[in-house]
Amino acid sequence: MTRTKSKLNFVCLWFFLIATFSIFAFFLLSHALGYQIDWKNFSYYKTGILSLDIEPKQSQVFLDGKLVNLNIRKSLNLLKPGRYDVEIKKAGYNLWSRSIIIDSGLVSRYENIKLFLAEPEILTASDQEAKKFENLKPDQDLILVGDSEIRLKINPNNEETELVTRFSYSIKNIRWFPDKKHIAFVGRDGLRMIELDGANNTLILSLEDKNGFDYYFSNDGRYVIYQQVGVVKKARIN
Repeated sequence: MTRTKSKLNFVCLWFFLIATFSIFAFFLLSHALGYQIDWKNFSYYKTGILSLDIEPKQSQVFLDGKLVNLNIRKSLNLLKPGRYDVEIKKAGYNLWSRSIIIDSGLVSRYENIKLFLAEPEILTASDQEAKKFENLKPDQDLILVGDSEIRLKINPNNEETELVTRFSYSIKNIRWFPDKKHIAFVGRDGLRMIELDGANNTLILSLEDKNGFDYYFSNDGRYVIYQQVGVVKKARIN
């Protein structure tokens, strides 16, 4: 009787260990595959990933108002599907913000996020930089319709265009930023920058007088070189 009881206890112990290991392995594998359990609602869901490519690198990321840390791959993993408000901040720079959707099992990727200096550093332009204004031409694939609508020419062989954005006020002097992910224009208060969907309309250079104003960007996008009434200057913008 004692031997039978000991054998039964041994079997029960092994059964318990196997069951515990199986449950642990199940949760570990589920976590690795991006699944999470919502204990509050007793539901099981597949998470999503948010990937952010930010310049400058030392910026802070806030998700629904809470400071979060990106991993080494510049992403946030295991996010519950849904809508989030993202803000990216750095002292001395303008805010970047966007409402984003995280989908189950997918990566929501936002690349070429640029923060621009809130107060650009005004510098003296070189003679070589000033000389470029002699041959400065408009970007042929950016089209200003009327004085308030930006369109992008998507086929060089015809006149087919797609809308970027439109404004309730007059703009002029539209140009590509070097990364081709941002578009600059002169608005009511100065030189501004938007993303390709019109989001994050940011003032990068205040202008009291916009008459005779023209500009271009350095190849690395760190500076805007501008001319106004024959005077050429440059400003560090990021």
